[in-house]
Amino acid sequence: RTATTLRGNSKVLKLKAELPFYVLSFPAPSLKTATDKSTPYKLEMLAYVLDNGLSKSLIRNQQIASSIGVGYRLYDKYDTLFTLSFIPANGVSNDTVLKAIKTQVDELINNPDFIQGELSRTKAQLEADFIFEQDQISTQSYYLGMLSTVGLGIDKMFTYVDNMNSISATDVSAIAKHYLNFDDANSVELIPQGVK
Repeated sequence: RTATTLRGNSKVLKLKAELPFYVLSFPAPSLKTATDKSTPYKLEMLAYVLDNGLSKSLIRNQQIASSIGVGYRLYDKYDTLFTLSFIPANGVSNDTVLKAIKTQVDELINNPDFIQGELSRTKAQLEADFIFEQDQISTQSYYLGMLSTVGLGIDKMFTYVDNMNSISATDVSAIAKHYLNFDDANSVELIPQGVK
């Protein structure tokens, strides 16, 4: 892939390493900076759904990736990034995995029902995690401190689950279509040169 194929910033690194690696980043607002306060929660849900769905599809089913990670920082003080990274399986190219990821994202955008099962599982898990975390004083302290530091009210901690539960598959599809423009993404590709 050449840098001219992407409008975003693209960098290829050839370094002494054993494993290839690829990371994409898409500019996105945080809860602090978003005009529409539902947008960050939709991005957060998109990250969960994609992380779980891509892991299931590309690691377990197709076996073309050994690691996939999708991330979004809801509580950043300034605008943030939606990130997608992966390590391909042995003998599989970065482009093969990237093409499969784009196919999954296109499916999500064109057919929201595609993620309905994953969305339901994610909501159930988030609610269970929230209940568990209420018993952990250290976890509560961490979130309260973080929210105060970035200038968000502590009520955000207690409305998180309700905000996430209100998100539909159509919401996730629409937010993916708006923010996951692969042509404009920033990317870093590591091409290993071996370790001597």
